[in-house]
Amino acid sequence: MSNYKTLQRRLAHLERRAGINADPPWAPAIMIHLVDPNDPKPWEPTHAEACGRVWRREPGETGEDFEKRVIADARNHDPPLTGIHCYYDKEHDPNFNQRTSSSGSDA
Repeated sequence: MSNYKTLQRRLAHLERRAGINADPPWAPAIMIHLVDPNDPKPWEPTHAEACGRVWRREPGETGEDFEKRVIADARNHDPPLTGIHCYYDKEHDPNFNQRTSSSGSDA
């Protein structure tokens, strides 16, 4: 029975990669904003984390654009990441410190 389950899993993975499965082309992404009372208002995330992946907001990138980028990347992950924690941290704020930017996820 173990070989059967392994083969099922492998076949399902190959079908997903080939785009021939019946699953929806997207996965629901839940953005969880963790806000500290001392965070600036209005609050915009500076970085996000999900399952060991870390994203940082780029200089000039709005909080809304940052969240859209993170969600798109999380949906393209295999399997899709659904619980994304967003944080504000002055140390990672691209408007305060230009050296903290990254062009993609850190993972």
